[in-house]
Amino acid sequence: AVGVPLLGSTAHTPFLGGLGALPPDVVGAAEPVNALSVPTWIVHWSTVFEWLFAMTLVWQYAEVSGNQRWKGLVWGMIPSHISSCAALTFHIFYNQIPWILTAQAFFTCFGNFTLAVAAARIAVSNGWTLDNLNPFAGGGDKTEEKAEAEEEESDFDPAKLAAPVPAEKMLSGPLLAAEVLALTLVFTYITKYGEPFLSIFQSTGVEASAVAAFFVLAPPLLVLQTIYGGSSDLQKGSLPDLVPAGAGERKP
Repeated sequence: AVGVPLLGSTAHTPFLGGLGALPPDVVGAAEPVNALSVPTWIVHWSTVFEWLFAMTLVWQYAEVSGNQRWKGLVWGMIPSHISSCAALTFHIFYNQIPWILTAQAFFTCFGNFTLAVAAARIAVSNGWTLDNLNPFAGGGDKTEEKAEAEEEESDFDPAKLAAPVPAEKMLSGPLLAAEVLALTLVFTYITKYGEPFLSIFQSTGVEASAVAAFFVLAPPLLVLQTIYGGSSDLQKGSLPDLVPAGAGERKP
């Protein structure tokens, strides 16, 4: 927090022409010594937006492939999203509210579990069994397995996809990257140079904890509402099976 004396810098010395840290006279408000730098905020915010875009792409893949187990992966990504919101909130309050770290640790652990369950459901739906964990089981002909894999790949026909995404709804890679970058930069500068003007972010009382809890939970709740709106089965009160029907049976 004290900077790098060897380089002649202190905690908030402007660098990268002011892009890494704006001069104090430009900011207009003093930042605590432990305030994050612009590049650090960029890392935090970019991971959040990348995760949300990944959830969107996984959901689209479920629609396109016809394998609804991929939607379960999106649900399994929610706890990790809550964990990332907790990390952001902890830094927004200048690392002064300890319970946020505990919440982040819990949702990180729980998110690892839900992702593992979601991945297992996808694997089982594709014919995976516990026997695949044993490298010595079966002793099948590797040449035959390779031939089968090549045959399946050659038989792939995009026209047979369950629900091809219309061209007008597809976002090109460069445009997607530009969108992530734009959102990241906007939220980075608003967060870093907006929070010093609000005293609530520099307090630790009950009111601060209430606002922090809102910051941690509100974004994931909006995401949950969005994906619930696209889950017709859940809207009808039908819960997905933990283990798909026909688990372990390879498709012909």
